[in-house]
Amino acid sequence: MPNGNDNIANLVLPASGTQTVNLTAGTFTVNQLNLTGSGGGAWTVANGTLIFDGAAPTFTNQSTATGISATLATNLQLNTDTTFNTQNAGAVTVLNGVISGHGTFLINTAQTYSTETIINQGTFEAGAANVFSANSAVILSTGGTLNLGNSNQTIASLSGTGGQVILSTSSSSPATLTVGGNNTSTAYAGTISGFGGLSKVGTGTLTLSGSSTYTGATTISAGTLAGGALNSLSPNSAFSIANGATLDISAASQIVGSLAGVAGSNVTLGTQTLTTGGDNTSTTFSGLISGQGSLVKNGAGTFTILGTNTYSGGQRSTEVPCKSVMAARPAPSPVTSSITPSWLLTVRTT
Repeated sequence: MPNGNDNIANLVLPASGTQTVNLTAGTFTVNQLNLTGSGGGAWTVANGTLIFDGAAPTFTNQSTATGISATLATNLQLNTDTTFNTQNAGAVTVLNGVISGHGTFLINTAQTYSTETIINQGTFEAGAANVFSANSAVILSTGGTLNLGNSNQTIASLSGTGGQVILSTSSSSPATLTVGGNNTSTAYAGTISGFGGLSKVGTGTLTLSGSSTYTGATTISAGTLAGGALNSLSPNSAFSIANGATLDISAASQIVGSLAGVAGSNVTLGTQTLTTGGDNTSTTFSGLISGQGSLVKNGAGTFTILGTNTYSGGQRSTEVPCKSVMAARPAPSPVTSSITPSWLLTVRTT
């Protein structure tokens, strides 16, 4: 393996087996790292730290072998922006180390590896739609950035003690991050910002305790999305909850742009307060709102509640008083919160 910021390293797939370059806990610097060949074997660069430096550094998997892996089982230090390419369909590149440095690791081709993507520093950025591995759990630390590159991306899960997720920097190209497909429960303390939204899938719980300011929709299709700290959910986002899915704010009060949900959806208040309606849209919630907490309705839109609700902390509106309607409901569970006719809240139950 060459060592230097102007060096080019070429690795050729062996005919069989796995060829390993062991850095033995050392550091090696390259400008270009290329994997070529059509052999049936695999390459692994293991241990130590692989540094990308020099002018426009790249990693390129040019293998023509289908299903054969090139594994970077090293820590990657980016001294400058680095482009990551897998040129041929069927070629597999696996990242299995910590990404650090002040550069950007630009991913231009779709990845399928299942090991963790750990970003301690630097930026892991998409160069096209759906190039992040949907099988990889992303872990961010302070100083690390996951940038969707203004395009939709899917990851297995999101966690970390800090860092930032940037959805899109362009209002004309909003991007959605889909997260949770590995069905694990994770906590993320960093920020989520930009133009675009968040889609929670899978049976696990994603707890957000950082500051989220993104502007697009939040869709909870399965499992639970939880607010882990005061106002850690985006106040600019319209929240929509699917059958069997849950929005949990029992750890801390939250503000959301609006709230909608179908029958079978759930909102767990605990003893906290959920404030909704600031985006001035009219929405309907047909699921269950439970807990000892409160519901606050803001904005000019109408919030219509259908179904049985058992929360007991009360309801109030802070803007635009208007007559409220509550229709009779034969269901046995009473609505235990109070309704004042001057509040802007429409409750219809069947």
